[in-house]
Amino acid sequence: MQQDRRPERIRSCFTAAGCRKTFADKKSGKNVLRPEVKPCHAFLDAGDTLAVPSLDRYGHKSQDLTNISPPASSDTP
Repeated sequence: MQQDRRPERIRSCFTAAGCRKTFADKKSGKNVLRPEVKPCHAFLDAGDTLAVPSLDRYGHKSQDLTNISPPASSDTP
């Protein structure tokens, strides 16, 4: 199945779903050192949910997902 990777379309879907802010990188999930990752994680508050169009866009391998994910908050159940 082909995914719609047009940034404006993805952003409008997230906005319609109630996301407060969107961050977009032009680099693929293959590279974990992307410029928008740190500002995105810094924006997250305890209890927030991070939404991504697909996990392979966030991190290429499961180890990348573990390494790139923001630390869990201690007040999250």
